[in-house]
Amino acid sequence: MSDRALPDGWTIHTRSALGLTALTLYNDACEFCQTDYHEQTAPPVNPDARTILRALGSLPAAHIYRALDKVPASLRDAAQALLNSYFQRLAQTQADAAALRQAIPDFDALTARLRRSVPDCHTDAYPADETGRFSLMLAATGAAAGRLLALLAASPPFAGAGDDELSPGVTADLDTTTTLTVTLDARHTRIFLDWYRNDSGLPLDVDGTDRRVGEAELAARMAARLREIGVEADTANTGSTCWVAVVPLSERLHLEVFCPEDEGWSWTLHCDGEQIGVGYWSTTSTAEAANRIADLKESLGATVA
Repeated sequence: MSDRALPDGWTIHTRSALGLTALTLYNDACEFCQTDYHEQTAPPVNPDARTILRALGSLPAAHIYRALDKVPASLRDAAQALLNSYFQRLAQTQADAAALRQAIPDFDALTARLRRSVPDCHTDAYPADETGRFSLMLAATGAAAGRLLALLAASPPFAGAGDDELSPGVTADLDTTTTLTVTLDARHTRIFLDWYRNDSGLPLDVDGTDRRVGEAELAARMAARLREIGVEADTANTGSTCWVAVVPLSERLHLEVFCPEDEGWSWTLHCDGEQIGVGYWSTTSTAEAANRIADLKESLGATVA
């Protein structure tokens, strides 16, 4: 691998720390990238000056270099190694991310759906600190942590696992603030999202909807669930005992969502009071159908706009 140059606007900072010289790389937005340590300590500060500076409550600022050839010769190899290491890790992370998205083309859609399914759940894709490999992190606090845990408990990476039985590449931590943080490596991310896409192992109706309740109650539950995941919704009576959840799209367009007896959830698209589209899902799950309505509304956004 050839040596990497220091990009324009990037800087390398050096300072003495714990008897070592710390070399820190920052990008052109002054964002931290990586720190390495070199065994050769930086030249000592004059003792008298150090005493004065300590009395003033500060130490000399780090030396900042905007070009590799400006770094002292004694530290140049370490600075070059820092650059090479960072960009090698970055390339590996990008390759892992590309491979993951190739294996899971709907990665972004699935994680967006997960955030809607578990309100206040945060998802992030990042390079693991230890290896730089691509990982998926899920985090939730309080009630959201309980919902996330219930979902994960049924998934392949966790199903049947005890406290000390998580697979290598899977970690779960619950801190004192009741924040649950779960990380999945690239392989387990694929396993989990493949399962989540198809709801493998989940009961048909994950929110426990009683199929004997009336249409008004079903429409009310759907509207409430849609509002919970950030979709504006209300209910409307369309005649006799027929009730629907209504999702406005624009002044002229809206969706009507309903669940006929002994059938799955359906939707119709209306413009100026006339039906112009229809769709059907086999699921009777209010939660799953609500997620699909949210996805549908998002996909229709560009058309509506």
